[in-house]
Amino acid sequence: MAPALQFQLVDSLDPSALDQAAELLATQWPARGPSYRRQLLQPYRTSACRADRSALPKVLLLIDREASNTVVAHCKLQVFPQADCAGDRIAVLVSCVVHTHYRNRGLGRLLVSHAEQAAAANGHGQLFLWTLPEDGVAAFYKSCGFEECQRPSYSPAHGRRLRAGQRNCPPAPTRAVWMRKPVRSLHS
Repeated sequence: MAPALQFQLVDSLDPSALDQAAELLATQWPARGPSYRRQLLQPYRTSACRADRSALPKVLLLIDREASNTVVAHCKLQVFPQADCAGDRIAVLVSCVVHTHYRNRGLGRLLVSHAEQAAAANGHGQLFLWTLPEDGVAAFYKSCGFEECQRPSYSPAHGRRLRAGQRNCPPAPTRAVWMRKPVRSLHS
């Protein structure tokens, strides 16, 4: 089912959207509260003003225009610090969440689709993510075309260089399920 036109995709974080996105993330993952989430999102607010707005890292939000511009979905896309930079460049979907009242409307698929387009626009050939088995969302990602895989190789040195520009790329626990999907270049 296609989402209604009342939803708008944005990639800039005004103060209100930043606060709402932080609340949404804290609701989904309550171990750390909204103030911690707000602190992590703050650099994305300023990065949305940079000259190349298409560059990664980026935060994408879905706004419900009929509900007082409420943030209803969030995803964050970053560069993966891979060891083999000669191969396909890898982007990682760090977080993707839809507010519980807005689930099962196609918004998660819409957000994942836009994340794929952003990865492709930045020359990334693969989009990776990890999830925990107890979260029960692996089936959703499989339905979006992702397949289970091994964790991609990681370069600590490259990771340190990236960390300054994209904040945190949370380490995956050993029980994490890694998934990947090839993304098509917009120029092919």
